[in-house]
Amino acid sequence: MFMPRKSPLRTSIAALYAVQAASYVAPLITLPWLTRVLGASGFGKLSFCVATTSYFVLLADYGFNFSATRLIAVHAQDRAARSKIFWNTIAVKGLLGAAGFPCLLLLMTLVPSFGARRSLLLINYLSVLGTVLTPTWYFQGIERQALSSGIAIAVRLMSVPAIFLFVRSSNDVGIAALIPASMTVVSGTLCLGYLFKERQIDRIRLTWDEVRTALTDGWHSFVSTASISLYQATNTVVLGLIAGNTAVGHYSAAEKIVQASQALFTPLGQAIYPRVSRLMHESRAAAFALIRRVLRVQGAAALVLSTLLFVLAPRLIHSLYGADYDEAIDVLRWLAALPLLIGLSNVFGVQTMLAMGMNRLVSRILVIAGAINVATLYVLAHWFGAEGAAMAVVGTEFFVTAVMALVLKRQNVPVFRIPVAT
Repeated sequence: MFMPRKSPLRTSIAALYAVQAASYVAPLITLPWLTRVLGASGFGKLSFCVATTSYFVLLADYGFNFSATRLIAVHAQDRAARSKIFWNTIAVKGLLGAAGFPCLLLLMTLVPSFGARRSLLLINYLSVLGTVLTPTWYFQGIERQALSSGIAIAVRLMSVPAIFLFVRSSNDVGIAALIPASMTVVSGTLCLGYLFKERQIDRIRLTWDEVRTALTDGWHSFVSTASISLYQATNTVVLGLIAGNTAVGHYSAAEKIVQASQALFTPLGQAIYPRVSRLMHESRAAAFALIRRVLRVQGAAALVLSTLLFVLAPRLIHSLYGADYDEAIDVLRWLAALPLLIGLSNVFGVQTMLAMGMNRLVSRILVIAGAINVATLYVLAHWFGAEGAAMAVVGTEFFVTAVMALVLKRQNVPVFRIPVAT
């Protein structure tokens, strides 16, 4: 069955792909410049601080890209309900973003490794404010990402000439951090300005009980995304503490290529999730038919992408970063498995299990996976440096994907096959 030419789903996917292209094309344009100008050590220092700040971004986000998106999608036609969800979500994000700042100050005071990077960490905290202000989850929930996508694209592309103009030497690490972090604040402010100007949201009086409910609703999604960060951002942070800035530079250089490749699937997942969430309430047969279609297409494409990354690793590293980053080749070859593993686990975990309300089970799987990653990372990073960090994250992703697939199969969820009527 084909969708209408102007279906909201296709429009949402196109808009999200445009944003994702801007999100990764812009960094990929500037990445060769930054890695050469800052050097492996300076680039590693920048990556370490971005990874550290991502914990506080994660806290402020609180999994609302899943929980709030699902609620908005379910109540898309109810303006009053949408408004209440919007303001409760913004309030919780603001509180969590504010709570994270003194935690960062305490971390910089107590841990010398973080204190030595104080200025960069403070600059990067602007991205937390940007996360609080950006209502991506709202636009995803109503399947109207075109305008927010346009704003995000314009703002992100502005960072490209700014990087080339102002980052000229290894002493400009702070400027390299300031430009993208400040752009997130600009993008969020413009998106909120549009919603208020167009009167998309009613003003309501918040109560503590409603805010507390929003915290409760987002808890399992937060635990899931927090667990995922244990084997993403934590790899960079722990590697920096164990092996130093240069190892982080090599790991981050390879990771950036993999993240850019994975971005090919992110918009599809973001657009499909609210549709599947709504279909789970309307027609489960239609929801599973859509999930199976995504699994076939995304699985095949991810396999091809992972294979290409493995085969082309030397050429990609040399073309983007130069001969000084030879150590990143083996790191990239390990990480090449991630597009396939994450592409599959996204369908199993997000599009299926979270959409079915199996939040608690997803959280449990990811918490266990995060603990496994931290334990293996500490050992492998000591033995093999950046390559060991790559081994740890790939092993963890394999565990997540395999366990989710096994759970769905044992519970007879019709993801892998069409159910036979009895």
